[in-house]
Amino acid sequence: MSVVWRGGGALKALWSGSASGTRLTGSIGRVVAVMFFLFTAAPAAHASFGDCAHPGYLAQFDERLESIPHDCVETLRVDVATASGTRQIRLIHDRNAGWALLPGVLEEFQRGIRAAAQALRQIGSYEIDDTTVLLIDGLTPREESSESFSDIAASTSFSDHECHISAYLLSAGGTTSYAAYVVAHEIFHCVQGATLTPAQVDTSSGGVGSGGDWWLEGTAEWFAALSLPEVTTLQRWIARFDGRSSDTPLYEMAYEAVVFFLWLNDAEGPSSIIPVLHQMANRPHASSQRAAMASALDGDSWLAFAQRYIDGDIKHPHGTPISVNASDGDTWRYIETGTNRITLPPFVLRRGWVEFDCGKWAADAQPAEGRAFRSDGGTWGELPGRIDTRNGDESRYRFVGLAASRSDVVLQVRGEQEAACEPCGGSTAVDACLVGAWRQTGGGPIEWMRKVMDGIAIPEGERHNVLDVFQADGTYFTAPLTAKITSIAETDHATLRGDAQVVAQTSGRWSGENGRLNLCQDQLRSSGTVRATSSDGMDETFPVPVTAAPDLVTLEFTCTDSTLETRLPIPGVPEPIVTQYSRVGDRLVE
Repeated sequence: MSVVWRGGGALKALWSGSASGTRLTGSIGRVVAVMFFLFTAAPAAHASFGDCAHPGYLAQFDERLESIPHDCVETLRVDVATASGTRQIRLIHDRNAGWALLPGVLEEFQRGIRAAAQALRQIGSYEIDDTTVLLIDGLTPREESSESFSDIAASTSFSDHECHISAYLLSAGGTTSYAAYVVAHEIFHCVQGATLTPAQVDTSSGGVGSGGDWWLEGTAEWFAALSLPEVTTLQRWIARFDGRSSDTPLYEMAYEAVVFFLWLNDAEGPSSIIPVLHQMANRPHASSQRAAMASALDGDSWLAFAQRYIDGDIKHPHGTPISVNASDGDTWRYIETGTNRITLPPFVLRRGWVEFDCGKWAADAQPAEGRAFRSDGGTWGELPGRIDTRNGDESRYRFVGLAASRSDVVLQVRGEQEAACEPCGGSTAVDACLVGAWRQTGGGPIEWMRKVMDGIAIPEGERHNVLDVFQADGTYFTAPLTAKITSIAETDHATLRGDAQVVAQTSGRWSGENGRLNLCQDQLRSSGTVRATSSDGMDETFPVPVTAAPDLVTLEFTCTDSTLETRLPIPGVPEPIVTQYSRVGDRLVE
């Protein structure tokens, strides 16, 4: 069956019957056609507009209009398809309105309404009541409820079956260049009012930047951008986001939060916005906003938004160029081993730079969530675990953090300097015989102490896992060694005993030639305890004190393919510390 409307609404129907070619025409055919149309055609437009000539109706837009006679003129009406059926948006004004009749004014409002109607087709399932846009002449806007856009102010209110948009010209010289943008923005407030719960909409604080302002105004700005290609007003809010986002939570913003929704539109499409709005809080408190935000999107999605913003990759829905300028933020520089603690307040887009001085570093950042790093111009990911700037590794890394949480997250970024850049002992010479891994086989400091320390006995003493690795790039490291030692000393009054346990590991730079080995320790990791007891009842336990290593230690050495012996002279002591090693490998990879 085909159904065609002609002229003033007369219906002509033609119904083809069975395969025998029977054709039913005349009155019966017309009845069947009408019934088929009534059951299958799209719902007719539903309109529940109030009477513009009624003072009580006009007062719903602005109570001052109740005493001002209006001769209403409707200049546009468009249909929009909602989840519940077709609704209409109309544009009206007083027949005698001065500014509404200026050249181009009506055209701009009409352009905005038509563009909004087209954009509504892209946002998925939504609701909107019949909507009236009223151009108000001769009155200043109501300050408590109006939004200002350069030369135009507007406000939106709701009744049981209609959304009311009031538009005011702010000055006689206004150009109405924002008319289309304003009306699209306000139309989305009508969508919010019909689609969301009253409690959600009531979280608005009027655009001051608290409660639900961030998503109520942010998505209205997004929808205006979805409707229209111009960026002038949008660029203003992006610049404000640039200035505030490093220390202001997203939920304490308003219009500038549009940056987030522009990203979401680009990442997941225009139909992704309404589902997020359905998950927004129905209470204005910051704690409620944070909880809803953390539930609406996972942490990886929030971080992806932060990364795209820092990269300046925020796109207008129409592809219109927009400028995003993220500030640098703080700089955390490592000139020696240390840990920086970076506080990530909930939904603050924290950014900065992590810089490493020249040298060889081990780096780590914990916890693993809610932050990312990249070299300048690189891709986002983890901070490299090993950074050797001497061999061309990047020394500067961009940092971004966004905690999708209900409370602060403290990020700890640690840099451990394994080797500095200055040549050890002023020499870059590397004796090839020393390169490799060496394990202690004899001698060492415990044996030396037994020989030279008068009045102190060492009945027990041993070191395990004594492994020194000299690398061809002029750096060295040791394996974590463990040591246990007991010392006993006799005094006139008591016997003193010390029992020490230590774990230690070092790294740094070395150079060697002509039988002289230079060691420059850049890092020491150690822990341990000493228990001191005496025959007169003393019993104390305390940490092993850590003393700074000399800038340079020089040993004498003799080396063969398989053996190494070092001799460390000790000032004031005739006997040097002599240690023997055997080779366990030419190379050892960390």
